[in-house]
Amino acid sequence: YRSCISIRDIGLLRVVYSSSAEVVTKKLIFPRRVTKVGLIADHTVPSDWGQGEWIRYFLSIDGVEWKPVLPLSDTTLENSLSLDSPTDAVYVRGVLSGNAEDVHRSPKINNIVLQGLPA
Repeated sequence: YRSCISIRDIGLLRVVYSSSAEVVTKKLIFPRRVTKVGLIADHTVPSDWGQGEWIRYFLSIDGVEWKPVLPLSDTTLENSLSLDSPTDAVYVRGVLSGNAEDVHRSPKINNIVLQGLPA
């Protein structure tokens, strides 16, 4: 008996990323109206890029006017965004910035969690 394995095609790709990108969520709905919103984000930035604003986050209640927000490091809402009027819907925008010296890698948003303080 004789066996054979054949490989027909091998492709090697190298991706060049854009210098910036945006990720905008659909409307995220809370079960009740909230007066404060906090964002907890799990993201990955290449470790050798060092410190910098590689990913910035923004929140909006209408999808038009965006307010910057820093991700929370714990479950308290002390550093969260206070809203002018209570709402039950929020949009999240993440702006990813590339590294001009490393165009073959990009920061990545793995997941986000929103916390709200009920009105």
